[in-house]
Amino acid sequence: MTKLELLILLKMRLGISSTVKDPLLNHLINAIEKMLDDEKGILVDMANPVITEFMINYAVWKYESKGEQGGMPRHIQYALHNIMIHNGKPRVVIPIV
Repeated sequence: MTKLELLILLKMRLGISSTVKDPLLNHLINAIEKMLDDEKGILVDMANPVITEFMINYAVWKYESKGEQGGMPRHIQYALHNIMIHNGKPRVVIPIV
């Protein structure tokens, strides 16, 4: 899946048909990809439907919450936890000599 296809699916979930919000939605997609890679240690494989579905769900929540107080919904936390367990970056262990 490409980022354009991800954007199209995100817009469909949000019910957006115009391109006016595309810069904001692309920013959300890029920020989520960066967060997954840098903060959570997850290789973002756009061919993995579990990861792309998480990205869409998380982007929908971030877009719709618009800075509301409160944490991430439980179903998104659960999905992120599972992705972290199953798709984390392999860690390189350097033996101490």
